[in-house]
Amino acid sequence: MALINCPECNKEISDTVKKCPGCGYRLKKKKEKKASKFFKTKKQKKVFVVLMTVFIAALLGVGGFLGYRYYLVPLNQYNEAMALVKDNKFDKAIVKLEKLNDFNGSKKKMLEVYYKKAEYLLASGSYEAAILGFKASDNYKDASERINEVKYLWAQNTNIDEAMTLFGELGNYKDAEEKLAALKKQKMAEIALKKIESAYAMKPIACSQTKECLSFRETTKLKY
Repeated sequence: MALINCPECNKEISDTVKKCPGCGYRLKKKKEKKASKFFKTKKQKKVFVVLMTVFIAALLGVGGFLGYRYYLVPLNQYNEAMALVKDNKFDKAIVKLEKLNDFNGSKKKMLEVYYKKAEYLLASGSYEAAILGFKASDNYKDASERINEVKYLWAQNTNIDEAMTLFGELGNYKDAEEKLAALKKQKMAEIALKKIESAYAMKPIACSQTKECLSFRETTKLKY
């Protein structure tokens, strides 16, 4: 217990009374500060603050590492792949995209790269490789139609046997059936001419100089 002065009459009174015995002034009790629910001492609070700071710093560090590992690194690889495509280094670009596990839509982009590779090969006259490229693009855009286009061009720029095979695969694409029929006739004519030539092989006069061979070529329209 301690003595205090009454705010009203200034008389010394006990700090435990509710009102002044002299003047009757009601005293207001000071609210006691509640103890912290978590910390009994300032040292405990300081330790907690330090631990929370370390935890947040560690959390930010882990987040930064994960961001670098799973975003920045794949992003750099993706950008490198796109740069390789611009330089027509399609195979190297595809290898990089395959490692990205569909990061930033890399799987679809890889099909696009196969398609561009096929177009590049077609322009350089590599028909067979171009067909493989369009097939690898898995029907990206009009890849199926482009395969038929390549086969048609290839058939017109190769030997008769390969051309017959290609036109046969094309079926009713454009005039493939008509061209196949014409090639079959030409093939039969070539076989027949070889038989005539072989008949004259043992004779002094060459087949190309005989009326029979000349007439046959004129009839079949073979060009030699």
